[in-house]
Amino acid sequence: MSPEVINLLQRLIQNACVNTGLPDSGHEHRSVATLQEFFGDDPRCGPCFPTFRRPASSLHTVKIYVITMFPGYFEGPLGISIVARGIEDGALVVDLVDLREHGLGRHRQLDDPPFGGGPGMVMMIEPLASALEPLKDTHRVLFTPSGDPMSQDTLDRWAQIDELTFVCGRYEGVDQRVIDNFIDEEVSLGDYVLAGGEVAAAAAIEGVARLLPGVVGNPESTEKESFRDGLLEEPVYTRPADFEGWAVPKVLLSGDHGKIEEWRAQRRVERTRRRRPDLLRNGKDSDT
Repeated sequence: MSPEVINLLQRLIQNACVNTGLPDSGHEHRSVATLQEFFGDDPRCGPCFPTFRRPASSLHTVKIYVITMFPGYFEGPLGISIVARGIEDGALVVDLVDLREHGLGRHRQLDDPPFGGGPGMVMMIEPLASALEPLKDTHRVLFTPSGDPMSQDTLDRWAQIDELTFVCGRYEGVDQRVIDNFIDEEVSLGDYVLAGGEVAAAAAIEGVARLLPGVVGNPESTEKESFRDGLLEEPVYTRPADFEGWAVPKVLLSGDHGKIEEWRAQRRVERTRRRRPDLLRNGKDSDT
């Protein structure tokens, strides 16, 4: 990056800070060396500098195939916010596979009654085998209520995989032979039952997208949040400092970063103990 461009960026930062009415001392401005990385890693100056995202050619790209009976379900989730940004920048590729195209016969049948009787229908092996066989080199995930709970650790792991396949279950379930021979991992969104796996797939796509380099403007947003240290995130506040007598905790306005971090650590433990004591029982408790 030329010295002229670096100087321009420095002036833009200073002007941005002045325009927000915040003193320069309230921001940790970038050095010249870091400014040269503006189009790589974190390109922000505190809360006031506009975001520049890394060129797509330098991004680690994750491709996700989604096998679903209802590809139209994903038109909204893929077209807005972080997911749309990741797709636009080339960090994320999502390929919707219409399972109906692999259905049997003139009516493209996908399900049949279970052997042994019982309520509901079961997704048949032939259509799923046809859709999954070409994707055997990807990491294939079935969303099902009987799977392992999806967690932040799950999303972290998936974000490091080049190609994923998300299979959206429906009806009473999937023929077990599909799971035994074509699925690498079974995952559940939670301890409840939905009509299908599309909701879980959409959640997982967004969860993975926000972890990809360059997609979220400030990388610290994904590093300092709930579950990163085994605790829930602390309460957060913004302007105004007082609204109808409801004041922001004074420590957050003190400028004492040591005390602020201590307050935040205490609130994380308190909130986790109150709302998710199971996380503390898993060895994350603290006397902070």
